[in-house]
This record gives sequence, C-alpha cells and structure tokens, in this order.
Amino acid sequence: MADQEMLLVASSETTLKSSPVRNLLERRVMKHLRIILSRHGEKPSITRKHGRIVVMNIVDMSGSAVLASKVFGVASVMQAIQTTMDMNTIVDQAVELGLGKIKPDSTFAVKARRLGVHSFTSKDLENMIGSKILEVSAGRGVRVDLKKPETTIYVEVKEDCTYVFTERIEGPGGLPYGCQGSVLSLFSESLNSRLSTWLLMKRGARIIPLYCDGESLDRGTSRENVLRWLRQIYSTLPVRKSTLIIVPFKDVLKRLEDAQRPDLVPILKMHAMLMIAGSVVKEMSALGIVTGETLTDLAYDIERFVQVSSGVNTPIYRPVIGLEKDEIKELAKRASLYDESCAYYGSGIQVLSAKITFGVIHDIESSLGMSSILETALAMREIVPIVPQEQSEELQESQGEYGSRLVQ
Repeated sequence: MADQEMLLVASSETTLKSSPVRNLLERRVMKHLRIILSRHGEKPSITRKHGRIVVMNIVDMSGSAVLASKVFGVASVMQAIQTTMDMNTIVDQAVELGLGKIKPDSTFAVKARRLGVHSFTSKDLENMIGSKILEVSAGRGVRVDLKKPETTIYVEVKEDCTYVFTERIEGPGGLPYGCQGSVLSLFSESLNSRLSTWLLMKRGARIIPLYCDGESLDRGTSRENVLRWLRQIYSTLPVRKSTLIIVPFKDVLKRLEDAQRPDLVPILKMHAMLMIAGSVVKEMSALGIVTGETLTDLAYDIERFVQVSSGVNTPIYRPVIGLEKDEIKELAKRASLYDESCAYYGSGIQVLSAKITFGVIHDIESSLGMSSILETALAMREIVPIVPQEQSEELQESQGEYGSRLVQ
C-alpha cells in the first residue's frame, strides 16, 4: 500500500445514535463536505471507514481542511497520511512527519491507538517512534512532554491501514445543517442575532432570515451590513439558493412613536417584530422564531419576555438568553462572527419602572391600529438573494450573471 495523504473527518454526536440514524447523519455530512469542497474547485472522493469520513483526491489539503472544519456536524478534521500496518513502516512515516513539525528546543509526544489484533502494542509504537525522534534530533534541544507537548504525533492503526497525523482542526460540531426543519431568524447585525442564528444552524435547523429594515435606525443598522454577515454565514452552508426577507419597518416605528410612551417603545417594537415573524412562520410552515434576546438586555427581568411574546402563536427560541456579553463575545469569536468594529450586542430593551400588563400593551396597539400597519409592512416585503462570501468576486466579474450563479 502506497502512502496517501487525505483528510480524516470525525463527525459529531453520531457515536451515541442508533445505526440507521448514524448512517443518515454521516451521509448528510459527506454530502455537505462534497458540496463545499466542490464549490472551491476540488473533486473529492469521500467514503466512510473505521468510524471516520475519509476525504481523498484533494489538491489543496490545508485549505480544504479549513473548509471542512466549518461544516456543521464535523467534530474535527485531521490532515493525515495513510500507510501500511507494518510496524517499521509506521515508525518511519511517523518519525518523518514528526521531524517536519517539531521545532528546535521544543517538546513533543506520541499518542498511538489500535483497532484489531496486531503483533505490537500501542505502547510499543509510542516508545519506538519517540526514541527514534530523540535519536535523530540529538543536539536540537528536543524533549518529550506527555502533559503539554508543543507537537503531538497521532498514530491510529486500523484493521487494514494506519493513519498518521499531527494536528486536529476543531469543527463546529452539532448536527448537519437542515436535518431538523426550518426556523425563522429575526436577523440583524447585532452580535446576539448573528450568534443565535449560528447556534440554531449548529443544531441542524434550516434558517429563514428576516430583517426588519429600520428597526435600529438609531444605531445605523443597514441592509448592507445584514447582507454582509449573512454572506459570511452562508459561505460554508451546503445550499444552492438562499434569500433574505426584508420587511420595511420605518412606518411601524413612526406609528409606535405616536403612542407617546417612549418607555414602552422597545417592548412594542419587539412585539411588532415577533408578530411579523409569526405571520411569515405560518406562511412558510416553519417551526418557530429565533431571536438574540438575552436577560442582560432586559436587565434580568424575565417578565418582559412574557410581555413581548404574548399573542405570538409560535415557539420562540432564544439560544443566548442566559449568556453574559463576554460569553457571547467568546462564542462569536469561535464561530468567526465577531468584529470589533461591529460589536453591538442586542435589542437594548430596558426595564420599566412600573408594572405593565399585556392588556395595556394590547390596548395601545389597538389604538394605534398596529394590525393594519403590520399587514401593510408584510405586503411590501422584499426577497433579496444572499450571495455567499467566497462567490462575491466571481459574481462581480460575471457582468450580470447574478441570478444564474447563486449559492445558498
């Protein structure tokens, strides 16, 4: 068997599933990997073997490993070399790979494991590889550190081949995109909104983004910023056509100001957005609404969630509800959703000094004729294509071939 370079992909949350469910989820991950890699010019051969997804026939291994690590349902990606089960060959291959990664005056470790029956143990492999690396690296200050090594050489011996690699790229985990039905996201440029949308995608939800244009005029929110973030998020999704629903919201905000209750406007605004989203959810047979609301926004007043949700006859998902701003920031960084220049977090709903019942809110909305103006706003909605980030330059060069080359 000739040595071959490949990507090993560990899928997420499949080991505890039944065999039929595991097969279904892993086939979805394989399909999504093929779509994402093919979008970047690769023609991969993807199979399942030894509990891993094996991706071969890749030209740009490093770039493809990074792309694969963005796919939902992927736990980790390893750029590995496949070799034989002969112990001397394994040792030579592991030493060669390790010497190319281990820097002078640094530490390393070897971690080996086996599947099946072999004439050697995992400890035998670790000792032989480690000893040979130390021998070849004499005088370079290379040391073994089994607790916190700077370089780790992994060896996985299977029943018919061996994989050797030195790095793991962490994936998002979760479930394959689209395997849990559709939900509508009240999307804006806020960090909370971006992260909450991403988290539902991670749990397998297909997202229908809806933007209320004008809902944050005081913060300068624009559809261009919303589309920019959606392009980035959709750039690693295995979908071919995607759209953003834009509902004009400026007239709604003007009508709310007529109530002359500035203390209630944030709650009335959020309730109006949820009512609009609820109507679209019903039209599209979606399974609920995603928002970026948190208890931090509401100054820890859970009662406000009840008020803004009243009358909305569809489930509302708030995945970041209990997170502090620092926690949201760290999660957003891990998901490549953080931008220091655009780190506005949430809706800014404030606690009211007096107790306000939903009956009072309903009476105010009735006096303002909100039902009619929301119907008008919905009737004027726009459907705007989302172009994933890596497609933008190609589309600009296509001189008008915008519609024919959309990727969702």
